[in-house]
Amino acid sequence: MRFDVLTLFPEMVEGPLSTSILGRGREAGLFEVGCHDLRAHGLGRHKVVDDTPYGGGSGMVMRVDVVDAALATVRRPESRVLLTEPSGRRFDQAMARELAACPHVVIICGHYEGIDARVREHLVDDCVSIGDYVLTGGEYAAMVIVDAVARLLPGVLGNEGSLAEESFTRPGLEYPHYTRPRTYRGWEIPEVLVSGNHGRVAAWREEAARARTRAIRPDLALPEPEAPPKSRRAARRTGNDGARDLPTKAHTVATAADLDGSALPTESLDATPGEALRRGAGPPPPQAAHDAAPTPQVRATLDEDAPSE
Repeated sequence: MRFDVLTLFPEMVEGPLSTSILGRGREAGLFEVGCHDLRAHGLGRHKVVDDTPYGGGSGMVMRVDVVDAALATVRRPESRVLLTEPSGRRFDQAMARELAACPHVVIICGHYEGIDARVREHLVDDCVSIGDYVLTGGEYAAMVIVDAVARLLPGVLGNEGSLAEESFTRPGLEYPHYTRPRTYRGWEIPEVLVSGNHGRVAAWREEAARARTRAIRPDLALPEPEAPPKSRRAARRTGNDGARDLPTKAHTVATAADLDGSALPTESLDATPGEALRRGAGPPPPQAAHDAAPTPQVRATLDEDAPSE
């Protein structure tokens, strides 16, 4: 892949893109960067590249003919040409991945009051902004774009696996990281990270990423994962509002007092009458026995239907 940057100050771009990870990637031939001086295509003896705006106003505007001449020296049929300006499309990780699939990206850096609007209207494929703020020039935006795109290319990063869990690569922000010392000035790392339990560590990181996203970037927060469906038995133990489960067989609850004020035995909810007797809980209370017997109306019906002796 190749980047070509058109700028009035090529030395601003060349230095940072020749150091650290990107510098090593360029030396290894994983991608190329060309920095081109727009002033080389300026007009007249003084290489003029800008002029006053039509209609009046402050500042100077870069000329369309100068930009067009410079672009013609680097543009190819497969080129994706970008213009950096505040009114452009917001640059993000999705756009970085999109550009990483392009064989050739050309970036035109605005400066001064701006660039003649005919550059945007007729010469470029996209206008790109890196945020809602104003810089002294588009060179900083160009470096951000090159860095974000180049690091996605195969071999540029030493550990390719680190791309998979980064912020904005996965939904939301990334989980926090810790390293030695384990304790510093009384600040402890989360104990789970030294538990050796990979499942617990993965679960902690997932929840930490969600919590960080909710706190810092709620606009990126995902819906909380749905709880797994309850079993039929668990559903029977759930109250009407579904807010909590009633005690299971392993737990006991105290029943209400009977009519004369004495407390009834404490018994498991799932215990059968036979089990209650074996545990010494005694027979069921009289009211329960009364409820179990047929009502007078039902008994009368039974007697009428029975054959006479």
